[in-house]
Amino acid sequence: MRHNQSQLCRGEDLLLSNRTVPQRQADQGPCVVSDDHERLFRWDPVKRGHVRELELEPGKKYKMITLASKPPVFELPDFLSEEESEHIIDLAEMFGLENSLMHTDEFQEQHKKEVKGHASGAAGIYLSWDENQDKEITKDEVVIHFSRRYKFLYMTPEEVDVMIKKLKIREFDDGKVTIQEFRKLPTAAMDDYMNKLKELSPVHRERNSHQTWLHQGKFASKIMQRLRERIKKLTRLSDRVIRGSEPLQVVKYDENGHYNVHHDAQPVATHSHLKCCHLNVTKIPACRLCRYITILYYLNDVEEGGETAFPVADNKTFDQQLYIKTMSDDLFNLMEFCHAARLVVPPKRGKAIMWYNHFVDEETGWLGERDDYTLHGGLAASSNARKRLDKSCENGICFREQDKGPCIPSDDEPRLFRWDPIKKGHVRELELEERKTYKMITLASKPPLFEIPDFLSESEANHIISLAEKVGLRGSDLHLDEELEKNKEFVRGNASGSLGMFLNWDKNEDGLITRDEIIDFAADFKYLYLSPTEVDDMISKLNIWEFDDDQVTPVEFTTLPTAAMDGYMNKIKEKHPAHRDRFSNQAWLIQGKRADPLLQTLRKRLSKLLRLSDQIIRGGEPLQVVKYTKDGHYNAHYDSQPVMNQSHVKCCHLELSLLPHCRVCRYATVLYYLNDVDEGGETAFPVVDEKTFDRKTYLDTMKVDKFNLMQYCHDGNVVVTPKRGKAVMWYNHFVDEETGWMGEMDEYSLHGGCGLWSGVKWIANNWITSADAQWAHYKSDHDIDDR
Repeated sequence: MRHNQSQLCRGEDLLLSNRTVPQRQADQGPCVVSDDHERLFRWDPVKRGHVRELELEPGKKYKMITLASKPPVFELPDFLSEEESEHIIDLAEMFGLENSLMHTDEFQEQHKKEVKGHASGAAGIYLSWDENQDKEITKDEVVIHFSRRYKFLYMTPEEVDVMIKKLKIREFDDGKVTIQEFRKLPTAAMDDYMNKLKELSPVHRERNSHQTWLHQGKFASKIMQRLRERIKKLTRLSDRVIRGSEPLQVVKYDENGHYNVHHDAQPVATHSHLKCCHLNVTKIPACRLCRYITILYYLNDVEEGGETAFPVADNKTFDQQLYIKTMSDDLFNLMEFCHAARLVVPPKRGKAIMWYNHFVDEETGWLGERDDYTLHGGLAASSNARKRLDKSCENGICFREQDKGPCIPSDDEPRLFRWDPIKKGHVRELELEERKTYKMITLASKPPLFEIPDFLSESEANHIISLAEKVGLRGSDLHLDEELEKNKEFVRGNASGSLGMFLNWDKNEDGLITRDEIIDFAADFKYLYLSPTEVDDMISKLNIWEFDDDQVTPVEFTTLPTAAMDGYMNKIKEKHPAHRDRFSNQAWLIQGKRADPLLQTLRKRLSKLLRLSDQIIRGGEPLQVVKYTKDGHYNAHYDSQPVMNQSHVKCCHLELSLLPHCRVCRYATVLYYLNDVDEGGETAFPVVDEKTFDRKTYLDTMKVDKFNLMQYCHDGNVVVTPKRGKAVMWYNHFVDEETGWMGEMDEYSLHGGCGLWSGVKWIANNWITSADAQWAHYKSDHDIDDR
């Protein structure tokens, strides 16, 4: 039985849905619609099978067929052409799809703490397992009886065998468990295992899919803009209502993909204290879903399965709580009960279905209570390659607090995409290439910092190194001895300020200055961490005879060349490989249309990872490849510059050579490790996820130079170990909520490269350049040449 049903529900199909989200409350000021007397339009279903013909484009009519009255559900055959369907699929694949699921085995690896003993409740009672009451529990009774009746979990015999093996349940060695053996049966562990299986297994969890989001504003493709106009005429809602919602969501279901029964919106009665999310669904639960309408489009034909089910459509009566309490099977589970629903819509390329998630409030004409009959879900499709992009677009009116200006950014401008970190350790799976997924793991939330293991293959990493070596790497360092030759005339005599005071050198206040105290002085007053050998070199090169007996008295201090020592230490800090702010060699590789094919492939993968257009990716700086040798490092720094006090200066983009007449506007950084490293070479983020952080206060109060990653690498809150092919990505700027363009710099993005103690370290950096609203249309931002 299970086999036959799952054949109907497996595979991959493409669909879209547009959800329209209006709401206004009388005491919260006007929404974006200017007519205070406007009422939300709602089609009358008339009766099941009723057919209308609607002219949604000049000279072109579309049929709208009523499928149900509670809720009003309509079918629109051929709403999209084949060309339009394919175009939407292509856009979704170009931007890449995200899967936020964690694989079951990985979850179990991360939660190895063993659950022991008997469970409480049904799992701890023998009769709950022994269905036929023959005083023996068989594997079939675990499969057919207990897991289904008490867990609403439809396990296969093979899955039960896996559970027994992983939990090392010896009581089933002979295929059955007696009452005596039941006392030792780890029912708590079995109960926990089933809960995790239901939550995380692709087959058993509530939803298994990939998704992406597409904007439909002024900068969208003509097909996307034309679709928005068609939706406006179909729903008879204003353009600003349609534009005021979430972007078009595209969902792809692979084999075992499904979405169990759910509502698209949230009830008003229990959530009326919350404002509507609209463009900011990531802020749930601080806001609520107010999706007035859903419009769902099928983008391809499906051989078997892939239907959309409405379990309670047109029921005479329906009470959700009573329904849940009295159902004998989990009818919400569409992997098992596909065709138990009262309405099942088969997919067909170009078909659209539309339904209302909310009533219209009769008194105000605005969004009323949610319609509980709108329960629906996506069935799995057959296992042959079926690409289904489930396009769920949420459009609607948003709130505006009185006198706070318009509540949505103009959709004439594209919004910069920014991944929500969710929480530390959160794992997504992103399909960045055809049938190839990459994991993206959240390392921190402030700033959003992510790790992508195996983002580059070994051959790709080696090829980038080879290209950099062909181009040639250069370093900006002068050798220390050469620099000293240019500055032979160091000033004799005492320096002014702290360097000229004996007590600042005599740390233990014993009346003598030793060579070790020079090390202490350099650390305390110069943020310079000298070795004993380097102190000896300074004494020798400056001919400091006062240290001939290894100590300096107060009398000798009057002739000690502290000014020369100060100058020498400044040169060491500036030029010495181990002490300067940065020590490395670098090359730059163009990634435009004429670049090496691998670099073009990487650029496209990057566009999908960041969900930013190819033009934005190409409008930034070339790929920087960096080689670190022994003592190589880059002390803590920012990749970008703050907007405050520099907003009048345009962004550099491709022309960093124009600094300081332009400013660095690096919205995001993607760093790739190109080889495995012997020792050291980590990337440190000193202040990520601090509760509060103010850079000036941090600098004023720190007792040691935490920016110095040769000394304090592992004091960082997050330290990333290099591994060939791994990428780390973070945002250097916020997104301006009003304009959707680049906002202020995030000071938590402070980072750097730790000291390399042996071997060689290769990395590459892609800096994603954008602009704030004032410079959004500056030519080098998007209108770039065919590099």
